[in-house]
Amino acid sequence: MLLALLIAIKVMANQHGWVNNDSLLYFEQARLLAAKDWAAAFKLFQWPLYAALVALIHTLTELEIQTAAQCLNAACFVLFVAGFQQLLMVAGAKHRTLHWGVWLLFSTTYLVGDILGMLLRDEGFWAAYTWGLVYWCRYAESHQLKQALAFQACMAIATLFRIEAIAYLVAIPLLNFIAPATDLRQKIRRWLITNLLLISIVTTLFIAILSGTIKSQQLGRLQEVLLQLTNLFTYRLDFIHQKAEILGQQVLGNLLDDYASISLWCSLLLIILLKTVKVAGYPTLILLAWPKRAWWGSINIHMQRLIALTLITGLVVSTVIILNTFVLSSRYVIASGIVMLCMAAFAISHFERCWPRWVIRLWMLIMALMALNNVWDHQAIDLDRDAVNAVKKINAADSRVFYDTENARFYAKQPFLDRIDGYKLLKQTEANGQIDAYDIYVISPHHDIPAYESYATKLLHTHHFVLTQTLYGWRKKSKAYIFIKSDKINADSAVAPATTEK
Repeated sequence: MLLALLIAIKVMANQHGWVNNDSLLYFEQARLLAAKDWAAAFKLFQWPLYAALVALIHTLTELEIQTAAQCLNAACFVLFVAGFQQLLMVAGAKHRTLHWGVWLLFSTTYLVGDILGMLLRDEGFWAAYTWGLVYWCRYAESHQLKQALAFQACMAIATLFRIEAIAYLVAIPLLNFIAPATDLRQKIRRWLITNLLLISIVTTLFIAILSGTIKSQQLGRLQEVLLQLTNLFTYRLDFIHQKAEILGQQVLGNLLDDYASISLWCSLLLIILLKTVKVAGYPTLILLAWPKRAWWGSINIHMQRLIALTLITGLVVSTVIILNTFVLSSRYVIASGIVMLCMAAFAISHFERCWPRWVIRLWMLIMALMALNNVWDHQAIDLDRDAVNAVKKINAADSRVFYDTENARFYAKQPFLDRIDGYKLLKQTEANGQIDAYDIYVISPHHDIPAYESYATKLLHTHHFVLTQTLYGWRKKSKAYIFIKSDKINADSAVAPATTEK
């Protein structure tokens, strides 16, 4: 756990203050909550637990909101690692399996190398979800009420971090019905016990809505669950059929268009599989794909059932998301990745006894290098910060600067503008006749709006702004232009046109 804390601190320190675009939304909501502006905070984002915890730490410690989020992030990661160890132990892990599992976790490029450094809700979800699995296994062994309530509480908290967790809160108690040596009445009784919290919450909300105490619009993201399921069985299936027709006509052709639907479905399932593999890491994939699977028998029977159900639930959740949005972030399949890491720990612990010693040493070396790469400072500063720093070097104290990205405005300590698109913001500025109200413009064109670059360049040239600097991001995949009003460029503060590549 101490190592987990040190890793979390090092990974966040490597960011050098960089923040994810989603983090800016949570920071603003935390600021509003700390200021007790409840209505504005809920309007900004209707699932406020993470921001509320950040606001609480900010209020109690007087730390900056970003620093408070980093403290919360580190605490959640430590709780997650502790829960992961407990999950291995209730699954029947020995000491060696426990060590392998933790090192598999620390070596995951996506979980530790990518997501851990971002100040997001995810780490809280990981912790609550993993502890929920732990308490379920304990309940399956003992059938104690306190374990059932702990499972429900953890999954409810996980749901308040990420709404997808509600699927596991609903699905996992179904394992009661496949328990052997119990009659149907006993199975139903146990199912009700493991759903006490959910039934109570649903009943309370139903009564509150009927009485008018709560409106359905106040349910936050719970509405999305019903909406996505409703949409899935209505127009989204028609939408998928239309996509399949396009695939058949434009890709497969007349001779193969009969296979369009199955090709599309296989492609979507393959995307889900690849995303899950990315989360768990390639070492985990190799271990689980190895032909000999005698290690499966060393896992507790209750954990075996839980693994199977969580993987199926994860597949269903991912399918619903990808069918509704045609987008699937790897963050949505982390729940399956955590379970796969647990399986891989048992696999490598078993293979250690039958593989040659040099293979195990090579495996340990690879995992150690991956873990070191996760905590290595690659000195990567994002383009928005580069642009703000460049403006600071040429900016007079009284100059007014227009930034078209929320991240740049955050670094420059400008007000939050609800992550409005830069193209739209510039058009609004032009419509309001405020182009000349700024002395410097920082424009970051993006590939999804090709017209933005030409529109901004032409508009600013018309208003006598001069392009003085072009900054490039990684492999020139992104860029930022700095325009300065011509009358601000004088003999003392002239900025020669330049290009900086990073």
